[in-house]
Amino acid sequence: MTIEMHTPCSGLPEIIVQRAKQAMLKLARLHAATARIHCCWREDAALATKENKICEIRADVDGEHIFTHARTDDYGTALEEAVRHVWQQITQLAAKSRELPDLVTTTVRV
Repeated sequence: MTIEMHTPCSGLPEIIVQRAKQAMLKLARLHAATARIHCCWREDAALATKENKICEIRADVDGEHIFTHARTDDYGTALEEAVRHVWQQITQLAAKSRELPDLVTTTVRV
């Protein structure tokens, strides 16, 4: 299990980084087949609007690649939105992995 976090040089309070660490650990425990979670914060300088703080989360779970991002006016809200969306996606994958397979195969001895 690998957790990576990339932060901008300035403008990101340490408390948000700590909340992100806790959220990433909870996401990792949500599904046993979680291999990697990557969280990246950045500021989009190309936009002249207030909503230029971006939080991107990538996760590799059970062979699936999950990606989500949130764009808001502060990093804390962007983190909450991105984590909420990834949480829903990983929960769906976990539920799908517990379902019975679509095709039941049997063998008969002759």
